[in-house]
Amino acid sequence: MLGKDFIYVGGVPGAGKTTLCNELSKKLQNIIYISSGEIKRPESIRRYEIGLSQLDQDKSFEINEWFFRQLFERNSNGIYLVDTHYTYSPVNPIFVNLCPESVAENIGLYILLETNFEDIVRRRVFRGRERDSIDLDFTKLEIKVERDEAIRLSKKFKTPLIILKNEGDLISSSRNFSNILQV
Repeated sequence: MLGKDFIYVGGVPGAGKTTLCNELSKKLQNIIYISSGEIKRPESIRRYEIGLSQLDQDKSFEINEWFFRQLFERNSNGIYLVDTHYTYSPVNPIFVNLCPESVAENIGLYILLETNFEDIVRRRVFRGRERDSIDLDFTKLEIKVERDEAIRLSKKFKTPLIILKNEGDLISSSRNFSNILQV
């Protein structure tokens, strides 16, 4: 297994992060799956009375820093697979970055999960995510901005970044992801 305990798994909504992370946490020992949204969403409402997708840059960093500090403090034996994003757009075309640099140095590996554009749009429409799925140009921009931020963090903090292609087949995609995590 990898040396550091925190793996930041990002990708745009619909890339398949949750499905793959759930699958890996069931198959691999010592993998602790954390859906960041499930923890951050109630905290955002408690603090600001708005949802995560409405946070500006400062509030987004505050919530994300709080979230990661909580994880770092409760670190147990295992690898934390954190399902999150590198960026988010509260207002098209403005994006906020989600990984505060104050915690970025504690991340052991960055993973960017990507899939083809058509699968992302199909999954978003299926889930009823109208804001994300109606504007195809926005979705293309979102994919680019997400990738650029993952690369920037990786370079700045000299932390490995693996861009993992979700082939749309859970078995082969989880095998590829699993191979990354095992020595």
